Amino acid sequence: MFRISGIRGLQWLSATILCVLVACGSGDSDTKPTPPDTLLGLEACVFNDVDADTCTVTTIVNFGAVPLQSTHVRRVRLTNTTDGPIAVTGTLVSSSSVSLSFVEDIPVSQQQVLLATPMTLQSQTSVVLTINLEAGDLEGPIPAEFVDVLGERGGEEAIPLRLSLSGTVERCITGYVDCDSNDANGCETDLASDIAHCGECNRACETDFGISVCV
Repeated sequence: MFRISGIRGLQWLSATILCVLVACGSGDSDTKPTPPDTLLGLEACVFNDVDADTCTVTTIVNFGAVPLQSTHVRRVRLTNTTDGPIAVTGTLVSSSSVSLSFVEDIPVSQQQVLLATPMTLQSQTSVVLTINLEAGDLEGPIPAEFVDVLGERGGEEAIPLRLSLSGTVERCITGYVDCDSNDANGCETDLASDIAHCGECNRACETDFGISVCV
């Protein structure tokens, strides 16, 4: 299921519905929408941790290992690398398990200020897109999800910036296991600190002439 937001997203949906109603592609060139031929001009820089100070320039948003039925967050700085303004008009997401919000590009330690689309980014200014991913109850790679950032340059629709989402849904994150087989409390055991489960379930930490502890 696709979910759209913003004026440009609604226009995109309207054009798609109209295209279906008038049988686009049947040879009637008057009904075919003209695709944009200009890149939006936004550079994506992904923060690999929600509270990280540095980011990596990439369009791949990797959530890493995500526990079942949990929500994980990634932040992406979007910078206008062109010489003129860019209008960010909306977003398009490929799944209802993904939710988005725009905030000012300020440190996460400060009060976050939500921004609405449409918005205008002047040259060399930036905004942060927050992506929330809700993991389901099936283990395995995250389905091929994406986020499109829609916009205009010079008053004309531009080619959207596509962010591809990746990661793996796992029953337990690294270092934690379900030793009591109780789904209600999930992966309750920390193998690095639980002296009754040292490195694996039901193996107590042992030291000669000492007290069992994990270090």
